[in-house]
Amino acid sequence: MGYLKLIEIENFKSYKGRQIIGPFHKFTAIIGPNGSGKSNLMDAISFVLAEKTSNLRVKTLKDLIHGAPVGKPAANRAFVSMVYQEDNGEERSFTRVIVGASSEYRINNKVVGLPEYSEELEKLGILIKARNFLCSSLLIVPLGKRTALFEEISRSGELAQEYDRRKKEMVKAEEDTQFNYHRKKNIAAERKEAKQEKEEVCSVCSDISRLISRTQIHESIDVCPAWIRHNNDILRAPCINKVNSQKVLHIASVPFCFKCYHPGR
Repeated sequence: MGYLKLIEIENFKSYKGRQIIGPFHKFTAIIGPNGSGKSNLMDAISFVLAEKTSNLRVKTLKDLIHGAPVGKPAANRAFVSMVYQEDNGEERSFTRVIVGASSEYRINNKVVGLPEYSEELEKLGILIKARNFLCSSLLIVPLGKRTALFEEISRSGELAQEYDRRKKEMVKAEEDTQFNYHRKKNIAAERKEAKQEKEEVCSVCSDISRLISRTQIHESIDVCPAWIRHNNDILRAPCINKVNSQKVLHIASVPFCFKCYHPGR
């Protein structure tokens, strides 16, 4: 990670003319009595990092020019330039110039638009919207807005829509899981109840079968005597007929005697 090497200021706030502040180290502390320009130096750094005018303690952009607030501007323009040094020693300059009522942005002395300027700063980890380059900005941010600030700094805000979509999918999956669990539980209970009902039906059917068998046995017992008598009659009929036939034959073979048949005559 690189670091801020130096700041060049011209006619910005309390800094009249051209001033070079630096070189800085990777860790630098700026100290001084009240009114020595510490806050204005912080404003200069914020200004070159594309901070909004409303956050620089002035009403208009022209008020940032030295002497303008008291009606005696030192010039009709002002600028702040910073030199950023990469770890490999390469240096890049970022400059913001006050021209009339607007700002002009330059990277390595090349004029660029604010979007490109902001994009190059973001490559260095400096997020203009998040204001992550000023510690004091975090201290004055209300608690309710710090989440958005942290999301901007970490760039997790770029994935907010994807996060919301995945969260909805997760909630739906959990609901489906709970629904399927309760459904499975209910099905298991219904199967158990159906099994019990089946066993009860089978038991009743078994009892009915036994009762039917007993009834049939009793009916058979009641029918048997009549059936036996009927069959005995059938079996006895030929025998009776045969005996009767033999008696007739015997009578026919005996000589007929009128006297014997009619004694006394």
